[in-house]
Amino acid sequence: MGPLFVIIFWAIILTPIGFLIGACLFLGGIKFAYWLFKVPKEKRRISLLWRFVLTIVFTIIFVPTMCAVGIYLMEKDTDDYWNSRGAWDYFRMPLEEPYHLSMVDTIDDAAIAKWKKGGNIVSGISKYEKRGTIVAGFCEKNQFRQNENKWFVFDCASGSIEEFKSEEEFLHACETHGFSQPVNMKTIKDNWTLYWKYPNRRKE
Repeated sequence: MGPLFVIIFWAIILTPIGFLIGACLFLGGIKFAYWLFKVPKEKRRISLLWRFVLTIVFTIIFVPTMCAVGIYLMEKDTDDYWNSRGAWDYFRMPLEEPYHLSMVDTIDDAAIAKWKKGGNIVSGISKYEKRGTIVAGFCEKNQFRQNENKWFVFDCASGSIEEFKSEEEFLHACETHGFSQPVNMKTIKDNWTLYWKYPNRRKE
C-alpha cells in the first residue's frame, strides 16, 4: 500500500459519511428548523431540490477536507525522531538515536535501521527486549524469507550487531551485555503498544 491507495480508501469511506451528514443538515435539518420555528409553507424558500444540491455540495467539500486533515495528521511528526510513528503504510518506533525500528504494512515484523538513513541493519525481527542501549531479539524464518531462525544482540551506543544460530549462544551473549536472566522478549506488536501507551524516551 502507498499514499495514493490510502487516500482512495479514505475517499471511498468518507463519501457516504459526508452525504449522510449533509442529508442530516440540509434535508432533515432545514425541515426540522421550519417546523421548530413554525415557518409558513409560503415562506419556505429552500426547496427540496436545492436541499439535495446543498447536500451534494457539502459532500464534495467534506471528502477532500477530511482527506487533507488526514494527510496533515499523517505527516506532521515525520521529522520528529521521538514522536513520529511513521506515515501511510510505514510504521516506526524509536530505540536510541539514531537507530529505530521500522515496519512496512504491519507491526508484526520489524527491522533495525538508522533514522533517515535507510538500509536495514537487521531484518525480520519478530520479538525483542530492550534494556538501556542494548536490544536483544529473535528473527524468525517465514515464507517470505529464506534465512534461518537467528538471535541477535544490537548495541545502539556503538551500532554493533552480534548474531547467533543457537539460543544458548544468544543467552550467553546477553549475560555478557548485562542482561540478567530470564530474557523477556515481547512481540513487535506488544512492544509497540507498551511504548506508545507508556512512553519512556529521552527528548531534547
